[in-house]
Amino acid sequence: MSIDDLGDLIGTCEREGCGNDIRYEHLTYHPEWGYKIVGSTCIEHLTKKDKNLSAKVLTCYRNISSFAHGTSWYQGKTKSDKPYVGAQHGHDLIRIYGQDGGYAFQVALKEKGRKFHHFKDIVRASGKTLDEVKELAYITLKGLTTEDEEEKSMLRNLYRSIKQVT
Repeated sequence: MSIDDLGDLIGTCEREGCGNDIRYEHLTYHPEWGYKIVGSTCIEHLTKKDKNLSAKVLTCYRNISSFAHGTSWYQGKTKSDKPYVGAQHGHDLIRIYGQDGGYAFQVALKEKGRKFHHFKDIVRASGKTLDEVKELAYITLKGLTTEDEEEKSMLRNLYRSIKQVT
């Protein structure tokens, strides 16, 4: 996911059975063992399948970041005059209500042949920043629209990890 140069051998490889001092920290993710920081030698021990999975996770993270930070978010008001920050992804919509520490969001899927969007339940995201809520909302939307079971599983894990961090 990322590589950091520590400038000297001051890091420690977290790969099981290693524990060597490292200069270059490779942040990796695997669905079976989560996030780990490993050295340059241990990163090469990933299997081809794990490398492909890591590439999918990295692509997923880039898409989430690109949407949260690169999308044109707009200010709006609901029919009941409730303010929100909104964005569109394809034909689907996201609305975020509230302020720091007290956000909630909704996603709206555009169903074929229907003129209006159907907004799903409001999801509370207490204690989260606006950027974190944007990421959670996008992950939710992607999880509802993707047909790839592996991607759904990855998105569920990402959602849980962001939702739990306080």
